[in-house]
Amino acid sequence: MHTILPNGGNTYLSKASITSNELLLKLSWYPDSNVQLKLIAFIVDEDMKVRHPSHFVSEHAPQSNDLTLQWLGKQGNMEVMRINIDTLLDDVNTEPAHKIIFATYLAPQENNKLTFRKIQKLTVSLHDASLTHDITFSLQEALNDPHYGFYDRNAMTVGELYLHQGEIKFKAIADAFKDGLYSIVKMTHALEIVL
Repeated sequence: MHTILPNGGNTYLSKASITSNELLLKLSWYPDSNVQLKLIAFIVDEDMKVRHPSHFVSEHAPQSNDLTLQWLGKQGNMEVMRINIDTLLDDVNTEPAHKIIFATYLAPQENNKLTFRKIQKLTVSLHDASLTHDITFSLQEALNDPHYGFYDRNAMTVGELYLHQGEIKFKAIADAFKDGLYSIVKMTHALEIVL
């Protein structure tokens, strides 16, 4: 089933119907050789804090210690992350884990501080192997809307995965920041862990 979410929208994913007990989250954008977008994720507790170094996942730290999250790499104009549902549920039920926050930032380039004005067709998709669950969140409307102020920003959250009343939910959420990776790490109180 294909679900299109607006900014702020959310949807349930039934664990029993998720093929192979894993999900793939993909961040894609219009190809541009001058733009390097990075996909990252944080496992946070109910206070929005990262409690363990391996709960920050990126190309430089490509998996959490229990393999709940794995960064699978860049595929053309796309970065991909795998979520293991079984270990996610174990984390939430036995550790102070509350949700997974997915985010992206523009890699800084020498003498050129890029902003999201350079980005086109920025999209998040979340699906399982059989496409029983196929969720799409286009961030382009938010990027083009002056209300959100993305024109001078270079980092943003793009979604959250969490449990609600025993069911898995995904929330499409685009919040922008000015200071790249630093601003997102600061939001999750992970400066000492990550930087």
